Amino acid sequence: MRILTLTVGERVTHDSLYKSQVLDLSSAFSSLNASCGVISVLPIFNVDSLKQSPFEYLHYLSQIKAYSLSNLNVDLRILYMPVSSHFRYIQHPIYRYFWSSFVFLYFLKNQFAKCKPSLIHCRGPIAALAALKCRKIFNLNFLVNFDARGNLPLEVLMTPLNSNKYLQQAFELEKYLLKQSDFVSIVSPNCISHDLQKEFLPKSKIIRIASLPLKINSSKIISSTSSDFISVLFIGSLSSNRYISYPFSELSRVYWSLKSIFNSVHLHVLAPIQNHNAINTNSNLYNVPLASLNTFQSLTEISHYSEFCDFGVLPYASPSPENPLSANLAATIIGSKISDYFQLGLIPIVPAWCTSLTHLLSTFKVGLVYDNNYEFNFSYDSNDITSMRRKIRKYSSSFTTLNIAESLLEYWSFPA
Repeated sequence: MRILTLTVGERVTHDSLYKSQVLDLSSAFSSLNASCGVISVLPIFNVDSLKQSPFEYLHYLSQIKAYSLSNLNVDLRILYMPVSSHFRYIQHPIYRYFWSSFVFLYFLKNQFAKCKPSLIHCRGPIAALAALKCRKIFNLNFLVNFDARGNLPLEVLMTPLNSNKYLQQAFELEKYLLKQSDFVSIVSPNCISHDLQKEFLPKSKIIRIASLPLKINSSKIISSTSSDFISVLFIGSLSSNRYISYPFSELSRVYWSLKSIFNSVHLHVLAPIQNHNAINTNSNLYNVPLASLNTFQSLTEISHYSEFCDFGVLPYASPSPENPLSANLAATIIGSKISDYFQLGLIPIVPAWCTSLTHLLSTFKVGLVYDNNYEFNFSYDSNDITSMRRKIRKYSSSFTTLNIAESLLEYWSFPA
């Protein structure tokens, strides 16, 4: 059986979720004799990539293709389209028209003809829409798996196109994709809009994959923790705007809440170098001392910096009173940072409004949750922390790409 992975507009890098959730997963399918490669559709004018590696964008991608074939046994095909990276805002009628236009689908159809897939694993709504339209227009014979990866209408809130008009269009598109796809994979029921859950969740074509492929493979020994001293790690960018993803103000509230419990809290941050000035400014503004502020070039460095940390914090922004739907968006969040923390052996700290995450952590008792008053549902004694660490090690051991590939193949009713 031949499984093809399709991504559209997703950043292609060798050390990100793309590496683990696309290339490594396809490699796992290959080991099970079930892969025919990966097709990644990229905008030629990818502003984000050009900012990070000027004049080396195409060379960098060719290196990834060579690496994928030689090291992972994955045939990575890249299809360049003459658009900008802003075309990822699929809810806009113009952008949505392009991704389902005959010209784009014709080039995509030629790639499908070379790969001859039995099933296309589509990461995100653009990829799913393109595969479904291509199958219909050119009368092709393959199955489509829509990997939702999030709640499409609610993600509109995070873009400049956040009006009610575009929210409704995104909702209609979500319903179309759920109805027309042969299979749908989600990480949480909240990845499907509340109004559609009753219609689609009971159906057998929906599978909940709670364990995602991770970015980091680490078997480090976890340091000891006492009631007097803890080390907390945050990985990623921090914003000055309290309503955007991970604001420093939210991190500061968590820090001071922990300080009320532990005598000494060492806060470590791993962030892109371009974010360091803003982080230092906010550190002084909120009077939050940083034990360290570093950047990293490889996943090995992440493991090194986290070696003596105990907790990994996810300071996701509290819902905005001006935008009630932001609470629904927060409910869908299962950040890749949590995957990192699990594999690093860190105890995750998450807010109660990220309900998909809190359900996961409370079910397996592998993390801490703080409420609107920044109080924790945890009794802080060393025995509980030790028990939680053991559970995290056991839980994270099931986070292997091969396990997920086998689960997906079984779900698709193909012999592994």
